[in-house]
Amino acid sequence: MAPVSQKHGTVSQKHGTDFTLYREAFTGVETTPGQSSTPLWATLFDGDCEIHAPLSLPALMAIPNRRGVFLLEGSGGEPILLASAASVRTRMRSKLTAPENPDQPSRQADLRTISSRLRWKLSDSHFEALWHYWQLSRVIYPKTYRELLNLQGAWFLQVDVAAAAPFLSRTQDVTRGGRYLGPFMTGRSAQKFLEMLEDAFDLCRCLDELRAAPHGRGCVYRQLGRCPGPCQGLISIEEYRRTVTQACDFAAGRRADVRGEMDGRMRELAAQQRYEEAANLKARLKRLDEFDKPEYAHVAPLETFRFLYVHPGPRRSVKVFFIDRGEIQLGVTLAWPAEQAAVEQLLLAGNMFFAQPRPIDAARQEGLSLVSHYLFYPDERSGLALRWQAALTAAEVVQAIDHSAEKLKLTKKPKDDKPQALQPGE
Repeated sequence: MAPVSQKHGTVSQKHGTDFTLYREAFTGVETTPGQSSTPLWATLFDGDCEIHAPLSLPALMAIPNRRGVFLLEGSGGEPILLASAASVRTRMRSKLTAPENPDQPSRQADLRTISSRLRWKLSDSHFEALWHYWQLSRVIYPKTYRELLNLQGAWFLQVDVAAAAPFLSRTQDVTRGGRYLGPFMTGRSAQKFLEMLEDAFDLCRCLDELRAAPHGRGCVYRQLGRCPGPCQGLISIEEYRRTVTQACDFAAGRRADVRGEMDGRMRELAAQQRYEEAANLKARLKRLDEFDKPEYAHVAPLETFRFLYVHPGPRRSVKVFFIDRGEIQLGVTLAWPAEQAAVEQLLLAGNMFFAQPRPIDAARQEGLSLVSHYLFYPDERSGLALRWQAALTAAEVVQAIDHSAEKLKLTKKPKDDKPQALQPGE
């Protein structure tokens, strides 16, 4: 099989050419006596049509010329191909119309001979399309949808400050408890951030030695003066726990507070003529500037991974999604410029959504990965992420969307609604 993949960061959506790969243990359909069989997922789509391939031009023109997710089904309702497309109509033209060179061999499966029905779920943005794809694939291919998406976990740093040996590490599992900081674009980015924290706050790098405190043997970092030595009892675990907490607070966004504390301590040491310790603190303060790089712009406590996530909507409008640590819900569609009452209604709905307690389960962990993946896109696909706060005002929302108007496609002139003629050879 030679799949065509759409990749960026941690997500790869595969569009297979060998349709047999996707006929996953199809268990049948709901059947009503005297009626044709109806797949369980039929109501999840926006529309459908029968396929009589090769498609005629009128039949092709009846298919939406919009971004979306589509499903091709066989004569028994079995799924053949689930994929997304910038234009469902264009994709069907390439797969279901008569080939320009019928005698030319092709490596792709001939879907014209096996497809009986087309279903589609329309989207207005790249993010919405992949969100729909994820939701639909979980229903249609419950056993193999992770393989289709290749949806890898988002990267975070984790530490249980109350543990006997408080130790920072990187992880993709956010269900273990403790404090989590992230997300990071890649595992390598998380590891680099962790090493920077270890250097800036002289954190212990040897978990086995820390677990042996206060009877550890020490490590090379202790010998180099880059670790305060809790493993050997040179400082107490409680004192070391405060250092870990300070490092986490700094990573979580309390940059000015931590810098002020370190600067004040440095001056105290200098006044006491403890110049070597003061010089060490001064070097650590200098290393803190590295944390302000753009790749770490989204690093924050996991409990604050709550957004109004804004993406393009239809015709000079935006769709606002509510994101709460992996729970994704379409909030409202706002016509732009938005009326004050509409934005206030959005915030009211947001207050109701974010007030609900939501423990992170497997599905929400996948949603967390999906949103994290989009946050790091370098172009308009990243959308606008407004971190949720109960005190967020309508004026702040309007200002943020106006500032991102070009990214959200609010500055483009709407296209004519009239259908354009499609030439057979186009």
